[in-house]
Amino acid sequence: MKIEVSLFAIGVLLMSGCASTLLSDDRLKSNLAGTLGVQASDLTIESRREQTPNTYVDVKTVTGKEYSCIVNGGGILSAGMVNPPMCGPKGQPINATPFH
Repeated sequence: MKIEVSLFAIGVLLMSGCASTLLSDDRLKSNLAGTLGVQASDLTIESRREQTPNTYVDVKTVTGKEYSCIVNGGGILSAGMVNPPMCGPKGQPINATPFH
């Protein structure tokens, strides 16, 4: 009985905190850098919010430009894989539809 409860607790923890574990800030900046056309080292993560299956991120470049981005994936259900991020200037809507 004790082992079953422990395994259940481990499963719950894995499912709830996995996006931040699999999608580290460094990996997130690397993915965003490609979309924004900058170096990962030129990005600062201003805020980050995870709402499965998406991670919502506000970043700032060294030149002062600010972007809001959506990264889909990165959790245990997607085996850590992510789709290309969608970004737009901060304060403007992000076109999150695959068909433009």
